[in-house]
Amino acid sequence: MKDIVVEAKKIAEKAHAGVFRKWSDPPQPYIVHPTRVANKVASLQGMTPVDVAAAWDHDVCEDAPSAAEKDHYARLIEKECGVDVLTLVMELTFPTEGAEWLHKPRAEKNVIRYRQMEAMSKRAQRIKMVDRWDNLNDMDNAPQRLIQKTVDESYRLLEICRGADEKMAAELKKVIDQRAKGK
Repeated sequence: MKDIVVEAKKIAEKAHAGVFRKWSDPPQPYIVHPTRVANKVASLQGMTPVDVAAAWDHDVCEDAPSAAEKDHYARLIEKECGVDVLTLVMELTFPTEGAEWLHKPRAEKNVIRYRQMEAMSKRAQRIKMVDRWDNLNDMDNAPQRLIQKTVDESYRLLEICRGADEKMAAELKKVIDQRAKGK
């Protein structure tokens, strides 16, 4: 029997190979982000291997450079990890990351993202909070204007997702507040 967490990790490693985090100094391989997210998700009470596997692969389809690659990875996740993992990954995949959205205003993208978060399962909302928690913790070298936009958006994300896990929501709020104060 396959270990879906191990399979999800392999998929994430393949999908993110050669990619680096935007604001890390020195540059860090992108895989550090899904590693931290998966480890944090695994530490939360009540999370299952399906949740941890989805945490590993939460950016795989979203960050795919083309629709064909997105479909390829979606099929691979379903084959290696199962439909439950794929369902969570797709809940976490914002459609606003594709080429057709590249030049659209951030506010327009956020309307879609917030609606999607509101419709997410509580499981996906928990993973989304962990994802944002990690991203905020890794913005030391980001431009201040981007940090401020991310802080503002994170308060809205927190408002939408907080009911999924009050403890994780408190951890996320602490990091948002720290970034808001310039820390």
